[in-house]
Amino acid sequence: APVGKYRSLTLKQQDQEKTLNSIKESYNKNGRLVPFVGAGFSRNVKGFLSWEEFIHTLSEKLGENKYFLQNKFKGQTFTIMAAEYYACRKLLQDDGENTRVNRDSLRGKIQDEINTYMGEHKSEKSEIHRILLEKFNYIYTTNWDKLFETNDKKIIPVFTIGRISELPKLLKDQKKILIKMHGTCDEADSIIALETDYWDLVHGRHKNLSLNILFQHDIMQKDFLFIGFGFSDLNIINLIYIMDKLKDELDATLATTPKIFMVVFDDYDKYLKRYYADLKRVEVYFCSINECSSKIISDFNRDRKQLKSSDGL
Repeated sequence: APVGKYRSLTLKQQDQEKTLNSIKESYNKNGRLVPFVGAGFSRNVKGFLSWEEFIHTLSEKLGENKYFLQNKFKGQTFTIMAAEYYACRKLLQDDGENTRVNRDSLRGKIQDEINTYMGEHKSEKSEIHRILLEKFNYIYTTNWDKLFETNDKKIIPVFTIGRISELPKLLKDQKKILIKMHGTCDEADSIIALETDYWDLVHGRHKNLSLNILFQHDIMQKDFLFIGFGFSDLNIINLIYIMDKLKDELDATLATTPKIFMVVFDDYDKYLKRYYADLKRVEVYFCSINECSSKIISDFNRDRKQLKSSDGL
């Protein structure tokens, strides 16, 4: 039966409230919560698309119906396979059938599309990005867009590749740091958009490997809050797998192991919540993106001025 402060709540509300309180406790008391932002977080901004919707636009640019690439490459990996197929087909159509196809030429085609898409929305600003940036100094993301950077008057150090050596000093100086695990739209060689790029990163053969090592280091010390990822997103599947394996090792050595939270923009599902809690050790909170902004992020109230530089946030 419900007890204490949960007495007047339904079982669903109790379940949600406990998860929400755990997230806030990690932020307010422990000072160790790190947000990890996925593509769904940017969809609240007018004109910004999900990966799937972006692939739909590529289908139409090939002269096909919007679901052409989705139907051709079904399953969890369809987006990254579709991007590579699009680049290959567009390259041969534009430059001739005798054109040599390689990773650099394919990446160039995808980069053209990304630049066009981002260029159309470069001046867009997002309140939810601004709020998150106000509350945290240390953020991970797989997004290429510039929505965090355009929401702050100060210059934010953005980490893709090649700047990892600057990180310790910036942490010590308590600078805002945005770590873009999949690159950024204004650095062509940093972007992970092709199927081969993605699997190179997963198997430790991509030049962004240093950021993977940094992430694994942070997993062992901090709690993570994943926002804007779907359950079928390959990124979150891979990241949670890595974290789960590392937690197996940490459980034997640490009194308190880091926590993993996931805010999902979907309807509440108690069975899915239990599945993630019991098998993957992830606490899931279901909500709308508006609720995420007003009820979760805006409610964080820890005084960052009291933090020590070693906190990293």
